[in-house]
Amino acid sequence: MRIYLTYLFFLLSAFGFSQEPTDLQSLAQLISTRLPDTLHLNRHERVHFSFSADTTVPLFDYRRVLNQYVQPLLSSYNRFFTKEKCYHLYVFTDPITLRKIVNFQEFTCGRQLFGPVVVYASVARGFYDFRDSLLQDWAAIIRDPNLFENVKQVDILIHKSGEVEFTGDDLLSKSLYAGLKPKWKQAIYYGQPVNSVTTVKVRPDRSLDKESIQYTEVAYFIKDRFEGQVLKFDPDWSGVLDSKKSIAVSFIYDASIGQLSDVAVHSNEGAKAKRLMDWIYVNYSQIEKDFLHSDSGSSRYLFYID
Repeated sequence: MRIYLTYLFFLLSAFGFSQEPTDLQSLAQLISTRLPDTLHLNRHERVHFSFSADTTVPLFDYRRVLNQYVQPLLSSYNRFFTKEKCYHLYVFTDPITLRKIVNFQEFTCGRQLFGPVVVYASVARGFYDFRDSLLQDWAAIIRDPNLFENVKQVDILIHKSGEVEFTGDDLLSKSLYAGLKPKWKQAIYYGQPVNSVTTVKVRPDRSLDKESIQYTEVAYFIKDRFEGQVLKFDPDWSGVLDSKKSIAVSFIYDASIGQLSDVAVHSNEGAKAKRLMDWIYVNYSQIEKDFLHSDSGSSRYLFYID
């Protein structure tokens, strides 16, 4: 599947960094230029450090690969850091552009930012009981096993309000609505409820049984539909695209400036992907409010439609 970059949208404003940094943001830019090319792609390095009040030596625990590049610069520009404050330093290497992004975050030492950071949505009584109830619902309505010659899919959309919605294969969705819906607990993402989606797939089989149902692909979704379709959001994208995704675009989110950049289109349907990018641009403020947090650091995020 073709991948190409476009800079028509979300370009970062031109910002020239001198070799001599003047603040934390320009120091982060300088560090990014000094990092080696041997860093793992799509790897997030997150390290913690602080400067004590009576010394200029930072107290930190770095991975060795970063230590020799980062420590001298932190020591040289310790004036940018507040004593008795603690800092997170994030390093991300983009798998598409190979660009290295460095961010700092200041916080009060001893304060836990969010914990736990991510909690997936869950169903009352657990999935296995839920799976058994699905079989009962579907078996009561679906009589013809030939209906399952192809994989059928239903997305369970758990809204942050607690409302549950089923979309996907019409026959399966209708039978789900006909049955008793269990209660779900919303997903928590960086300290707040979010819209999440869990995909249930029924494999081709001559009979419905427990092994024919797969409960997979936990992701998040954008509340508003894109051209009537559910737009999903993957904050933990590995950089490898599933060929079954019909439309997919990805962006780097730079937490230090709160902007999207370096658009990559992972689709041969260029016109629709262009409309999707326009749509994300128009709805960016809500997407940022729900999913893009400075606490998570910079990363490349994937938006896609199955």
